[in-house]
Amino acid sequence: MSEDGIWAGYQEQVALARLCSVAIRVYQAGQPVWTIKPEYPDFPQDAPAIHLSYHDGEHYNSVRRADDHTSGPPLPIAIAERVPTSAEKAAARSWGAAEEDLVMRGTGCYDSAAVQQALDDAHGNADQAIEIVIEQLASTAAPSAEGPENKSEMPAQDPVKHAKQK
Repeated sequence: MSEDGIWAGYQEQVALARLCSVAIRVYQAGQPVWTIKPEYPDFPQDAPAIHLSYHDGEHYNSVRRADDHTSGPPLPIAIAERVPTSAEKAAARSWGAAEEDLVMRGTGCYDSAAVQQALDDAHGNADQAIEIVIEQLASTAAPSAEGPENKSEMPAQDPVKHAKQK
């Protein structure tokens, strides 16, 4: 692989990543970036990376910065992580208003930001989001040893969860 024209596939790239403790980022038109990295628990996120472009399902090229005109090893490439816009986040959601309403009715929590966060955490699964919200409500509304002054201060209970416990 150190010479032009030497063949390397996925297995060789994995071996190279492990041997040299580097990440390998593969770019292909119209596809998300594919990262190959050692599966060590302590592998640093900011480890050096080799950047490759993949063409026509059979050919890799080294990727260099536009201002890198050297003939030796490439200059480091720093890629800033792009933060998705709110419109992109909304488009990527696997849930909608129906799931939000279900979680709100199932928990008695009408804080839309909290419900949306729970649905995000649950990857759109309304039942799991209900459990998340209930756990959050229970942890933030822990009753005192004397109990609430009146029943209106009692946190709402999920009737389904309450029925299962009986």
